[in-house]
Amino acid sequence: MELKVGMTFRNLEKTKCVVVNIFNDGPYEVVTYKYWVRRKRQWIFKTDYTHLFLIAFEYGWKWQ
Repeated sequence: MELKVGMTFRNLEKTKCVVVNIFNDGPYEVVTYKYWVRRKRQWIFKTDYTHLFLIAFEYGWKWQ
């Protein structure tokens, strides 16, 4: 699977997330994604290594 900036998905809490950046950290590819928190009225940004990010889809994340 090829990740692209702008791809959306839903995590286990059914929160809509958007991929905002993909970059290399030495030999590893890193993904940054964001989601909106209504209660706090702000964007939350998370960063994971690509292999860990893709493992999460085996546990319930879904592409939209």
